Amino acid sequence: MIRSKKMVSCLIAAASVTLVAASGSQGVLHPDGSAISYRGWGPTTLSQDGYTCTLYDSNASRAGEIHFAFAGGRMDLRLGGRDAHFISDGSGLFSFHNLDQAAFPNLANVPAEFKTAGHSMMVFAARGQIGVNTQIATPVTSLARSITVVEARCVYIVDSSDVPVYCMNCIYEISTNDQ
Repeated sequence: MIRSKKMVSCLIAAASVTLVAASGSQGVLHPDGSAISYRGWGPTTLSQDGYTCTLYDSNASRAGEIHFAFAGGRMDLRLGGRDAHFISDGSGLFSFHNLDQAAFPNLANVPAEFKTAGHSMMVFAARGQIGVNTQIATPVTSLARSITVVEARCVYIVDSSDVPVYCMNCIYEISTNDQ
């Protein structure tokens, strides 16, 4: 038993060294460029044309917001006082589920008004690659030109009309070309 534990420890150490060495090697870069993750959380701000989620950075500090239009595929991103505007072809995956605290323990942190009858969870995943299925919209900004991919993986609480009313567990991955 002790020998097998030592062997497992040696294998983990060797794998760690290999990963560290590989992560620093040239030519082993993700094709989307560098990426930063933001988390969406809290009630959405609804407007006539869409909804907005508040974004938080890796330090749990408010970093900006992202607005999705109900029609036309428009997405407006605001990070650190800088804006980027895009039009998506509307691609993405949607599924709807009952509110489930076993699957999403953070549902306990959601205010009761969003957990009443008529509310459900919507899971959304999409990948917008700039120049492929997502285009830069006007006004064109330096932030928009620096972004190569916007990925979204969200669990929203939606009302009976399937309108997102709460960003419960959203991750937005923003890849840039570092310009």
